[in-house]
Amino acid sequence: MSKRDYYEVLGVGKTANDRELKTAFRKLARKYHPDVSKENGAEEKFKEAQEAYAVLSDEDKRAKYDRYGHSLGGGGFDFGGFGNFGFDLSDLFGGFGFGGGRSQRERGPARGSSILYRLEISLEEAFTGLKKSFDFEVEADCKTCEGKGAAPGSEVSKCRTCDGQGQVQRVQRQGFSQFIQIVTCPHCQGKGTSIDDPCKDCNGGGRVPKNREVTVDIPAGADDGTRLRLRGLGEEGPQGGLPGDLIVETRLTPHAVFQRGGSHLRCVIPITVGESLTGHRFKFDGVDGKNIDVKLPSGAGLKAEVLVSGRGMPEIRGGGRGDLLVVFVVKLPGKPPKKLQKLAKEWDKHDPLAKLSASDRLQRGLD
Repeated sequence: MSKRDYYEVLGVGKTANDRELKTAFRKLARKYHPDVSKENGAEEKFKEAQEAYAVLSDEDKRAKYDRYGHSLGGGGFDFGGFGNFGFDLSDLFGGFGFGGGRSQRERGPARGSSILYRLEISLEEAFTGLKKSFDFEVEADCKTCEGKGAAPGSEVSKCRTCDGQGQVQRVQRQGFSQFIQIVTCPHCQGKGTSIDDPCKDCNGGGRVPKNREVTVDIPAGADDGTRLRLRGLGEEGPQGGLPGDLIVETRLTPHAVFQRGGSHLRCVIPITVGESLTGHRFKFDGVDGKNIDVKLPSGAGLKAEVLVSGRGMPEIRGGGRGDLLVVFVVKLPGKPPKKLQKLAKEWDKHDPLAKLSASDRLQRGLD
């Protein structure tokens, strides 16, 4: 039987980001987890969602999957255990104390997951710095069941498969030898408890979505990929656990004029042949909105560069500004008119280079 497409399993598009993948997996996990779902085939659907998320949430695995699909170019993925997810699944379900082989009571409340939020800003905003407000969704304890996952008035019972230990023994025999392996309980997934009557408001997950609005200070000089950590503003910890952090990563939108490299900027100004020969003065607005005056020297050639000190981006930790590199490039207007061609031939009569053969020119090419 062929596997379903992982994006189809999670119900997301191929451009889905980390947050969208995580949200989609949460919804499926709440719906099909064996502890809360009585639907036929729920366990298989839960495992299918686990496998899809394990691949798509891993950058390298996702890249391989996007290229090769399930064939993986002859390779394969390791889905053993829950470590492939990059976070403790108890962060997703609250009431389900996944992993670790100890019950939620023994481990204590888990800490909430940290959230990565990518925030787009313009180059001008990065230059000045700014306060930016935005809202996003976090997971919080369900108020109806207080994050336990069980309906009000019902109890969370001890798992009958592992007797509340969260682990079971798997015995394998090979000839006269016997191997005993301790594994996470497949029924309760290591939490040691089970829910007979799940809470209807959270479908037994103990967690519900909650909207949160924050305002962040983006410092002057922030670059593409600059990260700011806001302590305690991530996912709320399940059943009173400590909250995770919010990590804001800035993404610079492309600028129509300037290209950035650290604290330095670069721009390109097309020039005519005449301006290259005789020189010219150019005035334009910098990223700070103030006027920049640049003089192109005569005889600059087809390409010239002029460095304007201190007109780049501010250093994010202080200490002045970077530089601006202005690149002048001759742009020919296509096939020139006959009159211009005649003038060019007259110019060549005064250029010593025109009298040299191709061999001589090759020898002078690196001069």
